[in-house]
Amino acid sequence: KGFFLRMARGIASGMAYLHSKSILHRDLKSGNVLLSAKGEPKIADLGLSVALRTEDDETIVRAKALTSEIGTYRWMAPEVLRHEFYTTSADTFSYAMVIFEVLTHQLPHSDRPALQAALSNATGKGERPRLPEGIPPSVKALIEACWHQTPHLRPSFAEIVGKVDAIAAGLTDSEQAWLDAPLGHW
Repeated sequence: KGFFLRMARGIASGMAYLHSKSILHRDLKSGNVLLSAKGEPKIADLGLSVALRTEDDETIVRAKALTSEIGTYRWMAPEVLRHEFYTTSADTFSYAMVIFEVLTHQLPHSDRPALQAALSNATGKGERPRLPEGIPPSVKALIEACWHQTPHLRPSFAEIVGKVDAIAAGLTDSEQAWLDAPLGHW
């Protein structure tokens, strides 16, 4: 697997683990993904994370705790920005922004100030960073599913891991070469 697919799968796998333990990260961004000595991504900085349940499955998070604006603007889901109740799908939105950055080597919404981009998302305009020309359709579909405006339509991280595996198995040589091209696609 090339760098993009290794990152996409590794980050999704790490997030699937956190979500399986009922932990919502709330600040997933490229700066919170570290690389091991073997080049494998590791999810870091759980300082803003919250446990959704205790070990004996008691709900411990109240609605107010999951309506506060927590995270970093460029990677925040629209529902977080609007102070609406949010779930693990907010992390899925952030994941889409992270893999966009891995793919393009550009910050999400790098063409404007972070707060302006956040306000656009919060007001429901659904503006997303522009995906590069030539992106493999399966990768484009994954990113678009993950940053979907409607939270419950975003895939879980367990589903994302399966989707990345399917993408890796189905890429043509030219699509793999496109993903492996150095320095992004701009």
